[in-house]
Amino acid sequence: MPSYGVLKLILLWLLFGIAFFMSAVLDNMTTTIVMIMMLCKMIANPLPCMPLSGTLLELQ
Repeated sequence: MPSYGVLKLILLWLLFGIAFFMSAVLDNMTTTIVMIMMLCKMIANPLPCMPLSGTLLELQ
């Protein structure tokens, strides 16, 4: 079973891929808001959600 860090990395890349394809259809800010909300819902502990949300925002 992969470690917690590897699972977070896989989740982050999955969200980046979804954001890339959604941004072609939706406005970039809307896509960013939706991806951050999905990320926060998938992570049970809200503390790691903040840096990951910042990373997602930077890459958009």
